[in-house]
Amino acid sequence: MKSKLTKTGVLILIGLLFTLGWSCQLSGPSAPATPKEEKLIDVSFEAGAKGGLQSKGLSGMIVYAKSFSTTDRTQLGTIRTLTENPSGSGRYTGTVSVGDGTAKKATVYIYGVLNNRVRAFGYTDIALPRSTLITLPYSTTGYTAGDMGPGGGFIVAADNTNYLYTELAPESWKGKASDNIYLWDSVLTETRGTFTAEKKGLDNVTILDPAIAADDYWTEVKTIKVNAGGSGYKVTDTLKLTGGDGKAEASITVTDGVIRTLNDLSFTAASPVVPGTTSTITPDGGTDYAVGDVLDLNGSLTGTGAKAKVKAILNGVVVGITCFDPGDGYKAGDKVIVGGTGGPEVTIDTISGTGTTGPIATYHLSSLAYNRSDGHNLTDNKGSALWDIEPWWDIVDGVISKVELTNNGTGYVVDEICTPTGGDGHGNDDAQFKVKEVTDGIIASATVVAGKRGKNYNKGSCAFTGGTGTGAKLEITAVDEYAYAIHAFRNGIDFNSFDDWTFPTKDDLTAVNTQLTAGKIAGANLAAAGYYWSSSEDTAANASALDVASKAITAYPKNTTGYYVRPVRYF
Repeated sequence: MKSKLTKTGVLILIGLLFTLGWSCQLSGPSAPATPKEEKLIDVSFEAGAKGGLQSKGLSGMIVYAKSFSTTDRTQLGTIRTLTENPSGSGRYTGTVSVGDGTAKKATVYIYGVLNNRVRAFGYTDIALPRSTLITLPYSTTGYTAGDMGPGGGFIVAADNTNYLYTELAPESWKGKASDNIYLWDSVLTETRGTFTAEKKGLDNVTILDPAIAADDYWTEVKTIKVNAGGSGYKVTDTLKLTGGDGKAEASITVTDGVIRTLNDLSFTAASPVVPGTTSTITPDGGTDYAVGDVLDLNGSLTGTGAKAKVKAILNGVVVGITCFDPGDGYKAGDKVIVGGTGGPEVTIDTISGTGTTGPIATYHLSSLAYNRSDGHNLTDNKGSALWDIEPWWDIVDGVISKVELTNNGTGYVVDEICTPTGGDGHGNDDAQFKVKEVTDGIIASATVVAGKRGKNYNKGSCAFTGGTGTGAKLEITAVDEYAYAIHAFRNGIDFNSFDDWTFPTKDDLTAVNTQLTAGKIAGANLAAAGYYWSSSEDTAANASALDVASKAITAYPKNTTGYYVRPVRYF
C-alpha cells in the first residue's frame, strides 16, 4: 500500500524505536498501561510550524494511533491515544502498538478526531522491526474513494464538506474470506419498511431485527461417508440420522456377494477303475503355481472382482496310481497306503471271488499325498497287490494349498465355483476354488434424501436408526450453513476497534459498486462471482443485492440462498 500523500504542507513525523517489552518514557503524561505481549513503537505527530493546526481550525483534536496487518487488514494490538505536548503546540507524542511483534510488516495508521469527525489522517506500510525515523504525510482535506479507513476498510463514499464517510469492511471482518451462507428472508408476502438511502443501515437493522425469526442460523446435512458397511442392509432401507432436529434421512446403496471365506482346497477323485488302469485325482489347487502368484477369481455365476494371493504350494503331489497286480487279501472298503508312511491312500471298492477277502476288482485313489516320488512294484500295507506311480504324469508340482483373499469382490454366491486366471506367468489355469461364505447387504454409499436434510447437525460420526442390517457406521462429512442476512448484524459487529459496522443499504452498495467499477477497491476482494445482499427490500418478495460479476444492483427473491454479506460503517 502506498503512503497517503496530499500537498497540504503539513506532515506527521513518526519516530520508530522498538521497545522489546518496555515502553519509552515520553515527555508529558506516560503511555497507557500495555499488556506484556504488546510491542510498542514511539511516535511523534508533528503538525508543521506552530499554529499550523489552529490555522486550519483543528486545535483540540484527539489523535489515535493503531496498526494493521498489511496482509488482511486486521488490527495489530490495541488502539493508542497520542498526547499534545505541550498543549496548543500541534505536536502529539505517544506509542503505536504492533501487536506481539511477530509481524514482518505493518500499516501504521494515525487519525485525528474533532467534534466527532475525522479531520486528519495518514498511513504507511513499515517493515518490522524498525528503529529509524520516518516522515508520514497526512491529509486534512478529507478522504477520497479507495483510501484506507480507520477500521482497516475501504472508503466508498466521501462528503468532505461535512466530513461524512462510508467505509467498507475488508474481507477479514469475520475471520474467513468466504461467507456465502445467507438468504434475506423466507417470508415473501410482507414488506418490512426498510430504507434504501445511504447511511441508513443501522436503521434497517433496527427494523429487521424483530421482524425476522430469531432462530436464523442453521445447518443442513450435505454429505455422508460410510466408515463401516456392516451387513444385512437392503437398498430399500432408509436410515434416520441421530442428532440435530432428528429429521435428516439417508438412502443407501448396498453391495452383495462379498466373499468372506473359500472352501479348503481338496481334490476330486475319479470313478473306480479295474487293475491295469490308472486311477487319478484332480487337485483343487491346480498345477505349476508359485508362492506369491496373484489370481483373479472368475466366478462361474455372477461374481466378479475377487483376487487371491498364493501363500503356499505342494510339490511331489501324487495325482495318479496304477494297480498292475490285483494281489489278494483285500476286503471291499479297505483303505490302503501305498509305498509306506505318507504314501497315497487307495480305497478298494470291490474284490473278486466269493470269499470274505480276495483280489482287487476295482479301486480309486482317495488322498492327496505330497512330497513323494515315482516308483514301481510298490506294495501297500494290507494285501499282496503291486502298484506303479509313473514319472511325469502321476507326479505334479505347484499345487496351491493356501491362498489369501486380497479383494473380496462382489456378486458371488455360496458354492459358486471360481476359476483363477493370472498367476504371473505360472500355473496352468487349472485351479478351482469354491465360495464358502459371502456377506450381503454391505452399505456402499449413503446419500441425504432430498428435502430431508434436517437442521442443526454437526460434522462427525453420526448414529442412526432404521435399516435391516447391523454394524454400519456413518460420518457426516459436510454440512451446508444457512442464515438470514440479518443474523450477521443482529448483535452488532465489533471489528478493528469499532462496534458500529452495519448492514449496508441499497444506496450504500451502489457506492460500493461505483468504486468497484472504477477499480478503486480491488483489495476488498469481493467474490468475483458473488452476490451481496443489501438491507433494503425492493418488494414483499424481493430484496436488492449487488451482482459483482455484472456490477449491477438488482432485486432478487428474498429466499435465495448462498449470497454474501459485507458490512459498512459510517463516520
